[in-house]
Amino acid sequence: MLHCLATPLIPTESIEHACGELLRLGTHVEVVAPAELRQAIAGTICVLAQAYRIG
Repeated sequence: MLHCLATPLIPTESIEHACGELLRLGTHVEVVAPAELRQAIAGTICVLAQAYRIG
């Protein structure tokens, strides 16, 4: 599998908008900055993990 590491700068209107856009990329992206966006992504992932928990 080919792994491409790049650090693009992506202009967005807000943290909430960026969170939604980047979550669409699934495991193909990691947000490293800004910290506020990284925290928003992590919080959304936690909510999703609880919703999809089995058992």
